[in-house]
Amino acid sequence: MLDLGGLSITLSCAGGNVALRANNNSGEGAQFRWDGNGNTNGAFNNGFANFTATSNADLNNAENLGSGTAHYIRANGGVVTASYGWRNDNLQGVGVACRVFGEAIG
Repeated sequence: MLDLGGLSITLSCAGGNVALRANNNSGEGAQFRWDGNGNTNGAFNNGFANFTATSNADLNNAENLGSGTAHYIRANGGVVTASYGWRNDNLQGVGVACRVFGEAIG
């Protein structure tokens, strides 16, 4: 889980399907935009003009392998930018597992 500057990103892998979700836990108004590229359906993008604690932004577009970027801005001017990747597969014999990796700057 990432919790930085009001941006909360969580990963779950129920039934073997990646669910990478973002929400606003700052308690104040925010906007959110993300772009990504999945291994099956290719490029995707989306956003919320009113990003809330229950928005559940689908950062992986229901894909099990890919990468993306996210941009979060609060009403007070606080900003978080994240670059991320995810996968649910057998990574060099380690075993099938959900993984998320990347960096965030706030």
